[in-house]
Amino acid sequence: LIANSALTDLNGLSSLTNIVGWFIISDNASLTNVNGLGALTNIGGYLNIRDNASLTSVNGLVALTNVGGYLQLSNNAALTGINGFSSLTNVGGEGLAIINNGALTNVDGFSSLTSITGLLSISDNASLTNVNGLGALVNIGGFLQFVNNAALTNLNGLSSLTNVGGEGVSIVNNAALTN
Repeated sequence: LIANSALTDLNGLSSLTNIVGWFIISDNASLTNVNGLGALTNIGGYLNIRDNASLTSVNGLVALTNVGGYLQLSNNAALTGINGFSSLTNVGGEGLAIINNGALTNVDGFSSLTSITGLLSISDNASLTNVNGLGALVNIGGFLQFVNNAALTNLNGLSSLTNVGGEGVSIVNNAALTN
């Protein structure tokens, strides 16, 4: 779903349960939510939600349990919270990236996420104050990175994290970070 300027909803996909490959939702200027994806449980490849100027909610992805490839949420200027991934337990492949979502204040929807095969990168989210929604996360197989999240005050949401893979940890330029 790329560059559909008049697209306002995804209700036509309400029976979709599985995607074997990639799913890209990008450059849909009028799309405000993904509620039509409420039956989707598995994406075998990448899920990339990016550059949707009016997108305020991803709550419609509440049934999604697995993303086999990369999960990226980036450049969604109006997205205020990530509350729609409450059934997601695993992100495989390259990992999870949450990048440059200016209005984003929380990632609470990742409350069931326990494992990321690849990296976890959270960067350039100016309004993000905490990562409490990552409280169930135990394993990151790749790199852990927090960069340029100006309002991020703590990393308490990572209190269950026991393993970060061989690539290491990078926590850089998070001006409000106190612990």
